[in-house]
Amino acid sequence: MIEFVSLLLGLVTGMQTVEVRPAEPVARVEIHLDGEVRAEAGGPPWRFTVDLGEGLAPHVLAAVARDDSGREIGRAVQYLNLPRGSAEARWVLENGPDGVPAFATLVWEQMWGATPSTVDVRLDGRPLAAADTHRIPLPRDDPGALHFLSAEVTFPQGSTARAEAVYGGHYGDRVETELTALPVVTADPAATALPTALAGRFRSGGEALAVAAVDPAGSDLLVVRDRAAQAALARLVTEVEQRNRALFRRMPRDLLPMGDDARVRFVWPTLVGEGEAPGRRVDPAQFAAPQRFPTNRYGVSWLLSRAEPPSVPQRVADAVALAGLHAASGERRRAVVLALDPATVDDSHFEPAEVRRFLQHLRVPLVVWSVTGEAVPGWGEAVPVDSWSRLREATRELRRSLDRQAVVWVEGHHLPQQVELVEGELEVAWAGVPAAGAER
Repeated sequence: MIEFVSLLLGLVTGMQTVEVRPAEPVARVEIHLDGEVRAEAGGPPWRFTVDLGEGLAPHVLAAVARDDSGREIGRAVQYLNLPRGSAEARWVLENGPDGVPAFATLVWEQMWGATPSTVDVRLDGRPLAAADTHRIPLPRDDPGALHFLSAEVTFPQGSTARAEAVYGGHYGDRVETELTALPVVTADPAATALPTALAGRFRSGGEALAVAAVDPAGSDLLVVRDRAAQAALARLVTEVEQRNRALFRRMPRDLLPMGDDARVRFVWPTLVGEGEAPGRRVDPAQFAAPQRFPTNRYGVSWLLSRAEPPSVPQRVADAVALAGLHAASGERRRAVVLALDPATVDDSHFEPAEVRRFLQHLRVPLVVWSVTGEAVPGWGEAVPVDSWSRLREATRELRRSLDRQAVVWVEGHHLPQQVELVEGELEVAWAGVPAAGAER
């Protein structure tokens, strides 16, 4: 009935032009931002100016078509400043004779028709053998139990797609496809009783949100690092290599271990695309796609010192914002590390303070490492990594902070910053948000 002609991709703020196209005559079109009417018109051209505000934050933008009586006859929605990938995946469940799901089929689509390089299927957080993803047998030990089925499909060049399904328990044979992943910090993220303990702890718009599952598996570490920081870290690692050659030859991960379930990706703070996005917008296509490194093959020390960014003007804050977007899209435990020389010149569109708030909205922890040990202007408290002992301790603390995270899946599609955490008996806090929670 109605579609967006303007797709606001990437990171967008401020005044933006939005154009829509009704499929048939309508009496009025309204543009809603986060549930509030921001613009409307009773006839063409269906072109509107919408103020997204100066702060970088996730938004829901909706175009609503109405007839002469005011009845809604069509709606189009796009999510702004949230992950929007080039690949999609979904589950299709097949019931057995007793009406309980017995088989699962994983289907996917990729923009360029690529074949997946890996498919990771998990049931209740544990790997599930799936030689043929077109018909995966599901365990039948307890038909009434609640189960969380997830899959991550990885394509060449690093694009990924996630699929989740919840079945059994109070869902019966119904599959809940609208789920929102929210990372929290708890004392024991692997506890099997977490879904019950977290019941009633999440609320949006005054309404309680049902917890579908808790998944503690896997972590994503996104790293933004400038050239000066790479050179400084390379000197530290080289000194240790020379003192511990036998240890380093065995496997570089022995020096700064992050765990076999961790993945590291670099977001270079340098442009590779031509042209500039209009206004205060950052187009991810202008930056190189993050390359993923499994830490059971590549040590963090090796990655910090070997991988080199291009030598061009650097946009550090913009890259950190994109790193947060990539971290949120993984729907795993997550963190962004910014390794920086305080003297680095930053040509970003966005300021460090608004990028820090944006990552808090996404519930993505940000850790800033200063390679000189000095304060990093605009980025808040920085961890000094100007010696090997400090770098090693910073890495250990990073791993400990990831180990304390768990990803909670709640029913429905929600903007992360609009979900409230309700006090309860179990100690739990948002990942990536200061203890006071004052960013709301």
